Amino acid sequence: YKDYGQCGIVDRNGKIIVPTDCQEVNYPTDGMIRFRRNNLYGFYDTSGNIAIQPQYRTVSGFSNGLATVIVDFDSNTFGYGFIDRNNNIVIEPKFQYAYAFSEGTAIVKNYDRLGMIDTNGNEVLPIKYIDITPMRNGRFFAVDALSEKAALFDNHFRQLTPFVYDKI
Repeated sequence: YKDYGQCGIVDRNGKIIVPTDCQEVNYPTDGMIRFRRNNLYGFYDTSGNIAIQPQYRTVSGFSNGLATVIVDFDSNTFGYGFIDRNNNIVIEPKFQYAYAFSEGTAIVKNYDRLGMIDTNGNEVLPIKYIDITPMRNGRFFAVDALSEKAALFDNHFRQLTPFVYDKI
């Protein structure tokens, strides 16, 4: 709900879960509610307790028990990494960009190339592609940097087709 331009969340019975002192509030994902206050993001749990104080300039919602965060090293240097529900960094902030997890994998970017990691941070698809679709129903497309053509892969990262498709 909104109150004078600020956002909050109430449950079905009208009980306030997240008060209206937030600039932005998102629906719960994986049992956590992302919110923004004073231009920093944090998380409430679904009981209305602040689980992670607002401290990040950007976060994704939780998926597979992890959320993407930007960690600022100094005023000019940052990295994307992943935190758990206790605000522990579980995958180091070493990426130029990182997407939220989907079906146990996340697309990550370094040096303008994309690849995939698992929830332990292991690289499961090399960071060498120029485009990758998110994993859906155990399938995804990746675009080769040299040919600029796409191929279909399965959830075991086996290439199912040659790099022949023009669009994904």
